[in-house]
Amino acid sequence: MILRQPRVAVRAACLPGLLAVMMLAGGCAPGSGSVSGTVTFQGKPLTTGTVVFYDAANNSPSSPIQPDGTYKIGKVATGQARIVVMMPMAIYMPGGGDAGRGQDPSMNKVFLPPKYADPGQSGLTCDVKSGSQTHNLQLD
Repeated sequence: MILRQPRVAVRAACLPGLLAVMMLAGGCAPGSGSVSGTVTFQGKPLTTGTVVFYDAANNSPSSPIQPDGTYKIGKVATGQARIVVMMPMAIYMPGGGDAGRGQDPSMNKVFLPPKYADPGQSGLTCDVKSGSQTHNLQLD
């Protein structure tokens, strides 16, 4: 009986510390990563638009697409993300048009299939990991 008491005392002393470690580990928020890449449509860089990553909690960090087709999004939650690519809405005003020349701006605009603007239909995903990573988006 004398041998058992020190074991019980040691276990009892360790239990609060073990519980504290488990609570801290279980309560940690998911990590985040930074994702960058190039967006291409039919093999050519997309020069405008927005890339949006939807994480498991439906948070949606986004980035504008640069004129060279690149994007960079910081603080994307780790795990599987659904991705959409949205184009700016063209608003045509007769007489106003392109630099006041009355041209329809849609004449020079790329039109993406509507599926790319829907996270449930785009088919674009990324397994986001902590740190920086590259994820190119090839749209057809």
